[in-house]
Amino acid sequence: AQFAQQYLQIMVVTISLQTAAQIGMACVRGAGDTVRPMIIMGMVMLVNLVASGAFTYGWFGLPAWGIRGDAFGTLLAYLAGGVSTSVVLFTGLTPIKLRLRHLKIVPHLLMRVLKIGLPSWVEGVLLWGGQFLIVIFVIDSKGDPNGYLIAAHNAVLRIESISFLPGFGFGIAASTLVGQ
Repeated sequence: AQFAQQYLQIMVVTISLQTAAQIGMACVRGAGDTVRPMIIMGMVMLVNLVASGAFTYGWFGLPAWGIRGDAFGTLLAYLAGGVSTSVVLFTGLTPIKLRLRHLKIVPHLLMRVLKIGLPSWVEGVLLWGGQFLIVIFVIDSKGDPNGYLIAAHNAVLRIESISFLPGFGFGIAASTLVGQ
């Protein structure tokens, strides 16, 4: 519980950075540029790999923060991704160029976005809520004092997630084609 608290305190900020970067990259993909988002995510993964390891174990003379270092490295990676995505969007390096006046909230456009996005959000909440309940049932197993059930469940989820990757890829490709 203590490790989870240390990790989540930092990851709460990271999730907002990740969300902003993903929205920006989805806009770039929708405008027809799939290469720059791929490069940005490659950079995010590389920064995450190096920074998380460095802050977790104290590499390169940095402090060894343990679990907090892992979360902080992820935060730095998504900060770099968000800044890179913003630079791409504001400088016009892609077919879509963002200007400050575009950030103004327009009520009728916001309602259109909510009409499309809200059902998708509810679907995600239900999906992950169901996953969370399954994990609670697995953790609450009385006949597993060593945690073998949760470890097996975690391994199966990792294997299962591989099957989702083609679907995510086709979904991104479809959204790119729709945007053109």
